[in-house]
Formats: sequence, C-alpha cells, structure tokens
Amino acid sequence: MAPRKRNIENRGLPSRWRMKGKAYYYQVPKGAEHHWDHKTEFKLGNSLEEAHRTFALKVGQSNGSIQTVAQLLDKYLIRVMPGLAKTTQRSQQHYLTRIRKVFGDMLISDLEPINCYQYLDKRTAKVSGKHEIAILKSALQYAIGWGDIRMHPLKDVKLKVGVSKRDRYVTDEEILALLAHEDSSHYGTKMCKAYIKLKLLTGLRKADMLRLSMSDIRDDGLFSPTHKNGKGILFEWTPLLREAVDEALQARPALSKYLFCTRRGLCMVNEVGRTGAFDSLWKDFIARVNEEETVVEHFTEHDLRGKVGSDAESDERAAQLLGHSTTAVTRKHYRRKVAVIKPAK
Repeated sequence: MAPRKRNIENRGLPSRWRMKGKAYYYQVPKGAEHHWDHKTEFKLGNSLEEAHRTFALKVGQSNGSIQTVAQLLDKYLIRVMPGLAKTTQRSQQHYLTRIRKVFGDMLISDLEPINCYQYLDKRTAKVSGKHEIAILKSALQYAIGWGDIRMHPLKDVKLKVGVSKRDRYVTDEEILALLAHEDSSHYGTKMCKAYIKLKLLTGLRKADMLRLSMSDIRDDGLFSPTHKNGKGILFEWTPLLREAVDEALQARPALSKYLFCTRRGLCMVNEVGRTGAFDSLWKDFIARVNEEETVVEHFTEHDLRGKVGSDAESDERAAQLLGHSTTAVTRKHYRRKVAVIKPAK
C-alpha cells in the first residue's frame, strides 16, 4: 500500500513531524513513548526554529548511519536548520520539499551527477531548481563531516543555469528625487525617506534595518546585531547618521521600542521573517513619487544596498559596510557601477 500523501503544510518536514494549529508535533513511534514523556504525540514548539532545537535535544547528536536522501534531509533539518536565519529557514523548507519529493527514496550511494542535470533540465523554474540542488549538495557535504558518507557523489555538479545577476544602479539624481518628494498626508513618506537616508549610510540588510530598536541607539554609535551572520556592527556617530536616526524617530506613527514600526508600534518584521508591512509602504511610496517624477525608474529596496556597495571607494570598504566576510560576493553582486578607465593612448 502506498504511503498516505502528506498535507501541504507538512511537506518538507522531517518524518513523523506535522503541523497542528500553529505548533509543530512529533508522532512518537510505538515503544518509544518513555523517551518522549510517555506521550504518543510530542509538542516540539510553536516555531520551526524551536521545533528543530527541541527535537535535536531529545534525540541527541548521534552519528547514526543514513542511507537514503530522505534520511539525509531529516538530519540536515535537525542539525543545520536551527542555526540559519528565519528567512533562510523558510526558503529552504520550500526547496527541501521538492528535493524530498523527487530524490527522497533514492539511496545516497546511487546518486549521480546525471540525476541533477536531468532534474534541472525538466525543472521549469530554473533559479529555484539551482537552489534546490545547491541545498542537496550542501547537505551531502555536512554528511561527510558527520561521518555518514566518505565521498561526495555530486561534488562535480556545476550549477550555472544562465541566471543573470542584478545590475541595477540607483543614481544620485533618483535618490534626490525620492528625498524631495513631499506628501505630508501619508506617514509612509517620512518613514521611507528616513529609511533611505539611513540605508545609504549603513548598507544594512532590510530585516536588520527594520529590527533596529531604541536599545541599539547607543552612546558610542548605532548598533545592529545583523541577524543573518550573527556578527554585530557598530556604526560610529557622524552628523549625517544622527540626522537620519532622528528623522526615523520623528517619522514613527506610534510610540515603539523599534526605530521603524507599524501604526500599532509593532516590529515590521514578523515572527517568520516577513516584511510585508514595510514592503507595502515602500511600494506605495515609489508609486506616489512616480506620479510626479519621471526621473525615477523602477528599482527595489535591495538596490539601495547595491548602491552602497557600488559607491564605496574599494571592494574592501564595500565588504566592510555590507557585512561580508570576503570581497567575492561584494564584487559579484554589489559593485554595479560601470568601470571608468583611461584609454591605452
């Protein structure tokens, strides 16, 4: 008999996991109830991060042998996923669902590069397909470190699928047009203008910008925990930085512990890492500006981070501002200005 198809909300979760209401539960195997507080169904937590952490503590960190891709993905979810940023967890959960569906029953020993190339060839969403195979490769690399496998079967798989990098450069004229826009009837105008000024000074990621709190405004500067890599950044005070922070404080629609907040004073990043409240404000702001200005072509909030990297005097300075550990990613994605060189003669 074929196994019962899992509900949509449970696909991608480890075996015996399921979501019930807003919490994650583990269906305890028969005979193992004494390890799970004598329960047949054990609550792991209210968030995916908490569930992974609880499960890892309960089952321990043993290097049990894994044979199938599904077992590999389960171990990756338990051992690696809890340490990732919430937004990364959410996107990887989606990718792992597809990987499990196609490769889950395969033995790791049977995996060959041709399997990945065939998968990418049939996958209509090429970018997602690239990410899915990349996560599978990463999980296999972890399995080597865990001692579960000796050789990486997909080590030589190349993931160039023709995806062009983002190269939109926001000009100074466009920034000036945004900052010159006046619309006192909408609180989002002041907030977005303050956001732009602070973003261009710090280059912080959107989620880190929106998580800035009053406690981060310190005597020695503006501190950001930078949730993605866990390393904090302290920006020393300058007159422009103080001015941008003051404008952000004045633009808030309510008293809040956050520098940028909703009308009710809540954080603009929700519990799963989504930034929908701010995204709507930003979209409306750009639309209002474009009703009056023709100089502003479409660009995303993330392109502001690209401008910070592009305007920095060197790759090293750009990497420092953007919080990158090396300049490789900085050069590839955030140095967008056209190179200006002198001719040979």
